[in-house]
Amino acid sequence: MSEWIRVKDRLPETWVEVLVFVPDVGCEVAWLCGSTGFWRWVWTGESIINDVTHWMPLPEPPGEE
Repeated sequence: MSEWIRVKDRLPETWVEVLVFVPDVGCEVAWLCGSTGFWRWVWTGESIINDVTHWMPLPEPPGEE
């Protein structure tokens, strides 16, 4: 699995779902909005009001067995 990337070092591509870490919230899936520069939760579409500190690409889904 990928290592956590600090948002101060690099941001993901916009509109791509990634795993984010938000202090006092934990890990969730979100995306960075290209038009606003704000993060949004994937499940609700709401803006993330807490600071996202780290992110990492989502792992590949399981293959067929």
